[in-house]
Amino acid sequence: MNTCNVPECNRTDIKGYGYCHKHYQRLKAHGHTEQTQTPKGFALKHKIEYRCYTSIKTRCYNKKCPPYHNYGGRGIKMVDRWLGPNGFINFYNDMGPRPKEGYSLDRINNDGDYSPENCRWADKKTQGNNRRTNKLLTYNGETHTESEWAEKIGVRRGTLHERLRRGIPLKKTLTMPKQEKTFHR
Repeated sequence: MNTCNVPECNRTDIKGYGYCHKHYQRLKAHGHTEQTQTPKGFALKHKIEYRCYTSIKTRCYNKKCPPYHNYGGRGIKMVDRWLGPNGFINFYNDMGPRPKEGYSLDRINNDGDYSPENCRWADKKTQGNNRRTNKLLTYNGETHTESEWAEKIGVRRGTLHERLRRGIPLKKTLTMPKQEKTFHR
């Protein structure tokens, strides 16, 4: 009679790859057979951080997850320290609690993995300026996104974008005076 391939497991209800039902389910869900539970209540005490952690794992390792192609499909993964039995505890120790309402985890380098060196808690504005689809504009040695330039020169992002779309040179776009709104009666 065959037993599970996991040492110390004597179960005989073999499913796939020589693992019992319990270990086969762990393998399918997590990519390994180790127990992934955190100490009792730890994840419940840190719900927001735990939800963030599980979302990262899903995006990186679950091929059925809709945004997988933007994460795991591009080769982005989590650092080994954040996987395995103490993964969430290590993640929480490295990243700490979410500092404010509205903050979520952001990768500094969008082509890099999820690791303590490449992750930070950031607000929506910071994350919006850190998208890989952003077009960066350089003028006088300064490089910023359209949104950052618009804020810096005091115009709406849509105004700046429209100027560039119309073919106005970058130098002129960034140095044009702000137009006063006029209302017709």
